[in-house]
Amino acid sequence: MRLLALSILLLPGCAASVIPAFEAARDEALRMPGPAPKTWRPDAVLRLSQQTVDQALLTILQEEATLTQRLELGLATIRPRLTISGIKVRRATKCGECLQLDVDLEGTVRVETALGTTRVPVDGGATFDVALDLARATPHWELTATPRSIQSVRLGLGTVVAGVGNLSVFLQDWVDDNLVSSIGTQTIADLGDATLPFRAVSVVPGEGSIELRLLTESGVDEVVVTDKTAPASGWSLEMSSPALLALARRASMGAEPLDFDVVAEPTRLAIDDDAFELGLRLWRVAGRGWWRDYEITGAVEAKPKRVVLVPTDVKQIGSSPGAALVDPLAFLGQGVILRTIESALNTSMPSSRRETFQGLQATLLVEEVQGGAGTVIIDGSLDLTGTGEPTDRPKKR
Repeated sequence: MRLLALSILLLPGCAASVIPAFEAARDEALRMPGPAPKTWRPDAVLRLSQQTVDQALLTILQEEATLTQRLELGLATIRPRLTISGIKVRRATKCGECLQLDVDLEGTVRVETALGTTRVPVDGGATFDVALDLARATPHWELTATPRSIQSVRLGLGTVVAGVGNLSVFLQDWVDDNLVSSIGTQTIADLGDATLPFRAVSVVPGEGSIELRLLTESGVDEVVVTDKTAPASGWSLEMSSPALLALARRASMGAEPLDFDVVAEPTRLAIDDDAFELGLRLWRVAGRGWWRDYEITGAVEAKPKRVVLVPTDVKQIGSSPGAALVDPLAFLGQGVILRTIESALNTSMPSSRRETFQGLQATLLVEEVQGGAGTVIIDGSLDLTGTGEPTDRPKKR
């Protein structure tokens, strides 16, 4: 660091000022895009597999949708208790923004009459659509599922209860009237946070899977291809490399200068398989200033819950007259560039920063990271298990 300070002090004073060029680059980097156009196209797409959607919905519904009530049927008092034990998710046929759920129901009904009390096993199922929506819940976006009217209910009783007629029909009508209200609106996933606000989002149901189309505030017109096949399991995030670069550039150019009045500007980002190349310009913004350009290479590593960029090599490729000798990796580590790229990727994953998810135990794993053709693709899994304790979050109606 003493050599760095000495070299800065010994710079010749006749070089032309680079400050106007720096200010122009900074203004361009900090320019915010306007509202998303009506015909916007995504620069990031998160695909949730049918397996993940099945597991998420089943686990949430098992925690939330227990049907129980005291009912009067003639001279009998009945106390049904039904839970959802299985689920099959497919694309809805009559609702474009919906998935169709076939759920298995099981439980018991306690029948109290003058003749005594009987417990009767009950099993069956129900079919209904759930409407998907992405809504802003600062600082997140929430992917929610709201059940619509029941399409069919199928219930069977293990035994016939003497003295109680039409019990099966009565229970079917009761499930038809109460299942939707007992579920309410449920959150499937949280996306983004304060460090990565989205300009626009949309949700597209697949054949049991879900595709979430996201538009970041990068402001670049680099889109990600939609309607790709969803992964067989887990989830897959695909994000535009130019969008990542623009987000990192804005964060770095808008931050306070680093040591010795140096500002780091990322100028190029390419990710190929599990390696990255980053163009980096270091500006000194005191006095007449100077700049140096570098090419940094490194590895893209998949950690259990996040993606990490690890620089390994650096090469100088140009400089302005009189530029000082510096250590670009030191400034890269001190600044926000790599952290911004990592954060943009990590906060676009489902529930990436939580040990619990909507009251459930959540285990998120990043399994593979690869790049190519202007995008970064991250594949992973999300395992949800019930806590065995009732949640305290209110249901939305």
